[in-house]
Amino acid sequence: MIQRGNRLYKDPIIQKVIDVLNEKGPSKLRNRYINGNILIPKQSELPVCYITKDTISKQPADNMEDEHLQNLVATIILDMTNDLNQIYNMVSGDSELYELCEARDYETYELKPDTILSVLSSVQQIDNNFWIGLGSPVEINYGLGIERRGPGIFSVEATIRFTARLHLSVPQ
Repeated sequence: MIQRGNRLYKDPIIQKVIDVLNEKGPSKLRNRYINGNILIPKQSELPVCYITKDTISKQPADNMEDEHLQNLVATIILDMTNDLNQIYNMVSGDSELYELCEARDYETYELKPDTILSVLSSVQQIDNNFWIGLGSPVEINYGLGIERRGPGIFSVEATIRFTARLHLSVPQ
């Protein structure tokens, strides 16, 4: 995160996405979202989801507005350290991660409404000139983090890539 004096800068675009996820996303992650990168989280604070910027591009949308595309990355970290002695719980950890990200109904295969993928798909318009996921794919990658997040922390993780699209007035 960008440090300005004694305050940390919180990106307002990321914060709006966090607000939507806190309201509509998985209850297990409520109030566990972080605006910006976190390299080594406190084990006691897991699970956590941090959202960062990947790339940003700007192009003319029309003669009065610019289109800003911000590719965002949400990383979910679940702690599996206490479950290492029981092999079946690693499968349980993967299942829990899948449930948070993209759980589906067994009959219709539709996304359950409180999953991250469902929220990113259904709440596309955040504000008047601010959309998420509109016109671009949402990509989820899964993996293990063996001491990746600090000594003695064994995690299952998901990396979710999506785009925030803003139309802003051209500066005069």
